[in-house]
Amino acid sequence: GGTACKLLRRLYDGIDEVTDEELLMMPVISNASQGGVILFLDDVEVGPWLPVPLPPGVRCIVAPRTNTTPKGFARLQLQRLEGPAAVELQKRAGAGKAVNEPVNPLWLKLAAQLPQQHRLATAELPVLVTTTVELLEKDLGPSVTFVLGAIACSRVGLQAKEINELLQPDFPGAVWDEVSRRLAPLLVQAETGAVQLKRLLQICAERKVPPEERVQVHKRLAKFFWSQLDPRRRVEACFHFFRTGNLARLLDTLVEWPIFQVLERDHRSALLEYCRAVGGYAVVRRTLAKAGTAHRLPQRIVVGRFLSHVGEFAAAKEMLLEAKKEAAVSKDPTDLGQVCTLIAENEIRYWDSLRNWSSPGALKDLMDNSQTAVNIFEEQLRSCDRMSSRVDYAQALSRWANGCFKISCVTNMVFAYRFLGKADDAIQKVEELFKGCPPSKVLGRAILVRGVAKLVLGHNRQRYTLPHREILVEASQLLIRAEEILVKAAGEVNEGSIYTHGNLGELYLHDVGHVPLALLHNTKSCLVGLKLWGAEHPNVERKLREFAAILGAVGFSSHAQPVLAGDMQALQEMLQIFTSQEHLLDFDLQQWQREEDAAALDYASRRWPAPEDD
Repeated sequence: GGTACKLLRRLYDGIDEVTDEELLMMPVISNASQGGVILFLDDVEVGPWLPVPLPPGVRCIVAPRTNTTPKGFARLQLQRLEGPAAVELQKRAGAGKAVNEPVNPLWLKLAAQLPQQHRLATAELPVLVTTTVELLEKDLGPSVTFVLGAIACSRVGLQAKEINELLQPDFPGAVWDEVSRRLAPLLVQAETGAVQLKRLLQICAERKVPPEERVQVHKRLAKFFWSQLDPRRRVEACFHFFRTGNLARLLDTLVEWPIFQVLERDHRSALLEYCRAVGGYAVVRRTLAKAGTAHRLPQRIVVGRFLSHVGEFAAAKEMLLEAKKEAAVSKDPTDLGQVCTLIAENEIRYWDSLRNWSSPGALKDLMDNSQTAVNIFEEQLRSCDRMSSRVDYAQALSRWANGCFKISCVTNMVFAYRFLGKADDAIQKVEELFKGCPPSKVLGRAILVRGVAKLVLGHNRQRYTLPHREILVEASQLLIRAEEILVKAAGEVNEGSIYTHGNLGELYLHDVGHVPLALLHNTKSCLVGLKLWGAEHPNVERKLREFAAILGAVGFSSHAQPVLAGDMQALQEMLQIFTSQEHLLDFDLQQWQREEDAAALDYASRRWPAPEDD
């Protein structure tokens, strides 16, 4: 939990939001293989913030053992205490443990705080935590239960000053400092300054606050956060309105511009969940329009980006075209570049939801806007080579490359090869921009585009009965690499993973003919889409329809209806079934490629036999 760990976490969350100053640490991480970096994590919940696998030269030791420790990570096993030194240490710490038992550092910290009569408490850590809290409640009264319940019910923790404000009405004179001092080993200070509970204390607090009382805590917190002036804290009222089922207040709150802006920028997954709760994305779109939220360029950009993300493509395009008029006369040319990138992205999502772009002319808006963005950000990068400039340029190049491979699908072979070559060149530039950098969403999405472009090239060659398997194998490798980067940078639930798994599923089904792997990847694609956007999103709805049709075609028609309904539990069960059949998932693409090479050699030998020896 130190500064170095926080920095590593931010770096490996992806470079999209990292500051330029923090990027100065990248050489330390990238050159770690020379001297090595070792992270010691003591009693932490190992979650997605820790990159797995670790970068080269970085090692991690986790103490003590936890259920969340990834495979392959070293666990620090403390040596058994022996002899007089062991007795003395136990005496000073008040541990009261048998000499032959290993000692957990957190156990020692907590046990040392207990009164003499409790020093022989059980060595089970959850029981020790509960005992510590109960003793603290006896000393300080019911304010301890209240404050722990409030933190446990919060979304991302509470600030110390907020905790003291919450205590005053019902517990005058109670202060957080004494509680935090006694429970320090069980508390976490987030980067935002908010106090959070470690897992064992969180479980203990939740047990002490039954469900019916928890609703009252949420109501209390909703009222409290609603009264805050800072939008970054006031936004938390949305979470508590959501938890109490007050959907009318939730809708009114989230469309307020200061709050909507914070949600869209910093809490997008929560915003999508709130939108689904209040009746769907269309309801929020109509409420935003009625509130007249977007009447200036920055607001139009934010609302247009949100509408595109949730699948309201027509409304997003209308909003962004209005923004484009304003951006065209802006003093800052990057405003126009940003809007054009968003328009191109909206066009990509729209055409992906249809999977039916009939001609190059249909893709004109995509190509024109992505080309404009490329030109603007290329010039910006020449004048100022900063990481933000590279990200903007890379995003524009990826959108343009996406348009190129889409055009190649609806044109003749000569033009298709030309556009696929342009797409490949564009993504090569992106890879060069981020060579040696940590994983990022922008790089993962770019490699995804390159993989799909390779798929299109392979299918074009297959159409003309030319050798194509080597290209399709290369496409699969690019898609797998893109998925690995996206998961490291953004977690398993991200927009790009819908298409990495979707395209791998199509490749295994239609090209390779390997049904188990096709079902596995299509299931993952649908699950990511449902978790990210929900079943009503047009792109997810399309994926669900396609997968249901596949299930019917391969003899699993009984599973098609739950898939069409977006039944996430049914899809999770299907995923467990598919992943458990390891022997069916074993397939060698390299061997599949060699079979084509052998067939080609056999055909050539029959058509042009070797000359007979004289």
